[in-house]
Amino acid sequence: ACEKASAWEVTLALLAEMPDKLLEPDLSIYNACISACGQGTQWTRALQLLSHNLRQQQLGPDVISFNAAISACGLGQEWELSLELLLVMMQSVLYPDIRSFN
Repeated sequence: ACEKASAWEVTLALLAEMPDKLLEPDLSIYNACISACGQGTQWTRALQLLSHNLRQQQLGPDVISFNAAISACGLGQEWELSLELLLVMMQSVLYPDIRSFN
């Protein structure tokens, strides 16, 4: 719901509260946060979530993570970063899907 409303602040606040509630965010939570940041044109926050938080939580990004970050960069008019992420994705063990190229 937060993702659809572009309420990136609320999404990140809920993510920050999870440890206080003894909840551990999983990859789908991070992916939703990356997507919400993208919809809110917060591409830098989306990239921070992709790179730092996923590694810190020892969660490897998946195709959905990369697609959300690529989309966030695209919405932020950062097409060069979108292409860079696509290259990183292709160099890893992940294979881009149709959404990766949109």
